[in-house]
Amino acid sequence: MAIFDTIKEATFNVVKAHMGTVAAWTPSSGGAIISKTVLFNDPTENMEMGEMTFQGVDPEMEFFHNDFPGLYDLVSNRSTQELVTIKGNVFCIMQIVKRYDGDTYIAKLAPI
Repeated sequence: MAIFDTIKEATFNVVKAHMGTVAAWTPSSGGAIISKTVLFNDPTENMEMGEMTFQGVDPEMEFFHNDFPGLYDLVSNRSTQELVTIKGNVFCIMQIVKRYDGDTYIAKLAPI
């Protein structure tokens, strides 16, 4: 593993340890529940700046590529509906986008 990759993973783990939230996913293809700490963004309020109002984005979950094995492929193939539970709320994973580094994924979520 290259030194950059080692530093990147260590940094991500430190941020998750201090600001993360537990997410639980049960693969639709079968298997045990996988619970991992993720970065969860769920803006619920609009923000006003001057004369403009900014709406929050849809909820997102950011995680490292090996946190949920197989999730990216299942969502990308759109063959099943994958659900994740965060803070007692169930979300449908609509899309997963790889960040520029290829190891960090951002899942676009929709509340159920």
